[in-house]
Amino acid sequence: MHVMYGQKADVMRAANRLPAELDSFRMHLFLVESGSGAEALLYEKKDAGWEAQSWKGAGLKELRSKLDAMVLRTRGSSCAGDEMKAMLTAEGVDLKPRQGVTAATLTGVLETLLADRSTGYMRVTVLDPCERAVIEGTALAQAR
Repeated sequence: MHVMYGQKADVMRAANRLPAELDSFRMHLFLVESGSGAEALLYEKKDAGWEAQSWKGAGLKELRSKLDAMVLRTRGSSCAGDEMKAMLTAEGVDLKPRQGVTAATLTGVLETLLADRSTGYMRVTVLDPCERAVIEGTALAQAR
């Protein structure tokens, strides 16, 4: 989990210090919170490429702390992606398909996600719940 705070330029500067390539994970969850509302973007690797789903609302309530507790509970023993998606639904985050997000880098996705946020202080959280190498070595991946 990566958490960045500040204006858009601050967040992008912090994101540039993180590993840029997304392909080592099969799923990423981006959460953006500010005084003007919240947004979630689920970015998932599918056979045909990356698929984006998003949601916008007034706020995320306790979602971040619940996701953090879930990650600590699973302790990396399994991919938390499906559990994470179920938690989003249970918390009222109704993801819908989103077009126009095709970047293969963390900063590319954030540029698209934050395009209309030129001002204002925000918190951006990026969760990578499941490494691709872990999934590809499991029976689940072999069954696909």
